[in-house]
Amino acid sequence: MTFRTNLRIRFILILIFFMRFSIRYKVQEMKVRASKLKGKHNFLKDGLALKIKSAFLKIKSLQEKVVFSKEAMKAAIAKLNLIERAHSIRIPSAEDMIHTQFFESLSIAQDYKTLYDHLMAEVKLGLSNNAQTGI
Repeated sequence: MTFRTNLRIRFILILIFFMRFSIRYKVQEMKVRASKLKGKHNFLKDGLALKIKSAFLKIKSLQEKVVFSKEAMKAAIAKLNLIERAHSIRIPSAEDMIHTQFFESLSIAQDYKTLYDHLMAEVKLGLSNNAQTGI
């Protein structure tokens, strides 16, 4: 064998080894990238599930709050009616009358605020019929 042939064989062997190791490391790199993407996918999936669960729990809580605020509003209106009837026969003081009217106004405002919060939570999840119609 001549020197040139020997040099060519060495070059080809070095090239083969280089390509073999290069391919092996590229395969490992792709496996690591795939694993990283799978981890990101699971992270995003879990995060989305957590957000949806949180939104549903908030809606459930607000539904209960709406019921309680309606009951408080009805009680405040009933008390105001009672105080107004008593006022007509001059039993309660002006302070009781003002306190009752304030409580009624506060109850109505809380009811509207709770209703608004509940509807906004539903809109965020797209559950409200009003959200779909644009009302």
